[in-house]
Amino acid sequence: MIPRIYQKIVTRFRDIYGPKGEAKLFFAPGRITMMGEHIDYNGGNILSCAVERGTYIVARKRNDRKVNVYAHSQKAKKSILLDNIESATEDMWIKCIKGVLFTLLEDKHDISGVDIYLYGDLPYNTSLASSSSLCACFLLATLSTNNIKIEDKLELANLSYRSEIQFASHKTSINNYISIFASMKSHLTLYNSQTSEIQHIPFNFNEHSLVVINSNKKRSIADGEYNSRKKECINALKKLKEGKPNINFICDLSSKDTSLIESSLTPKEQKRVIYAIEENERVKNAVKYIEKEKIKDLASLLTESHNGLRSKYEVSSAELDIIVEECLAMPYVFGAKMIGLGFGGGVLSFIKKEMAEEFIETLYIKYKEQTHRDADVYILKPSDGARIIQIDD
Repeated sequence: MIPRIYQKIVTRFRDIYGPKGEAKLFFAPGRITMMGEHIDYNGGNILSCAVERGTYIVARKRNDRKVNVYAHSQKAKKSILLDNIESATEDMWIKCIKGVLFTLLEDKHDISGVDIYLYGDLPYNTSLASSSSLCACFLLATLSTNNIKIEDKLELANLSYRSEIQFASHKTSINNYISIFASMKSHLTLYNSQTSEIQHIPFNFNEHSLVVINSNKKRSIADGEYNSRKKECINALKKLKEGKPNINFICDLSSKDTSLIESSLTPKEQKRVIYAIEENERVKNAVKYIEKEKIKDLASLLTESHNGLRSKYEVSSAELDIIVEECLAMPYVFGAKMIGLGFGGGVLSFIKKEMAEEFIETLYIKYKEQTHRDADVYILKPSDGARIIQIDD
């Protein structure tokens, strides 16, 4: 018997679209970037994992050129004609769907219509890549229902990444999709953004739990600030190459290049570059600590990472800083840092498993007192990547 949640999703699909025909169930997880925020476009290493929550899609092929999508969370149905895919201001959640279809058609893939039921259990605005999860899941469903076989994880990641930036968002990262497609249960994924090399690092939490706290602060200025940071780094790299022509990315530099950085860049550019270099080095050290199961040393790197994002990259917020400070004030918490683009969203931390209930209650009260906002806590585990789920049809 299939799990109850799967049964519920498949049953709802048939209620909407009818019982006839083969239906398939797909899942794409969300992701957590443990370390390496904002250094993918600087040629750095990123340490991340997929999580057990994500996007579910039930799909059934049609014999025409129409794509029907029913979204559970929106209680709304949208239809798209494959011969007329255009971006519109009212698209909202359908943007990623259109992006996938547009990209596949642009690549000359022969696709037909499909009926889709969309269900997700990822909290929004928590820095868990909910839109990337949706995009990846729909890509997987569309490829499978049209018998298009693409097994290479990196190719799937690149297809999804292109799809999201077509209509939805230019601030997304290819690393989102590396995590979503290539992750393995009980492992962290190390991605080298220069070479596209992917490594899987076994990670034993032992008596600790991985938690993500939603600040419930919407990232209203994140888009513009993301573009500003990226532009600052591009400009800084041009200046640095004048003194060191053989570098291709900021993360080709090390802490030994301080004099070059100070002599070439404005104070603001120096802060951005130093953060990127230090964060790249932190990722490398984090891998060493994980391999030796030194959770406290790893936790200290998390906190250093947050401090760098706050003071050097300047993408934190008052709400995120409060959560980090309150987490670190509890003796059973090990490290804390903001995740995602910043200016809102989520915070990552490790806690003692047996203290989860006390942690949730204490943090909720402390955060509410200072911000008048709720702090939602999610206990998560590293998950396998996107996949087809076998169901009894």
